[in-house]
Amino acid sequence: MELLAIIITLIYGAIAGWLLQAFKNNNFGLTGSVIVGVIGGFIAYCVLFEMGINTAGCWLGYILGAGFGALFLVSFLNLFIPKRI
Repeated sequence: MELLAIIITLIYGAIAGWLLQAFKNNNFGLTGSVIVGVIGGFIAYCVLFEMGINTAGCWLGYILGAGFGALFLVSFLNLFIPKRI
């Protein structure tokens, strides 16, 4: 994995987490959503890299990978973390 690709993926993951906070009502808050977005984006990048799908050099691939990774991780965490009232 290239260092630049990882950094860009983490940045897009933070943006994806912020967008998830804006559009999906979750219980993580803004900071938590950005952190979950970064982790989800990194996980998605690693999974796509292992599957042989290279998103390096394509900004749309970065955005889609980070967005799907963040959405998957937020949805997964919402199953186990109870909602606050």
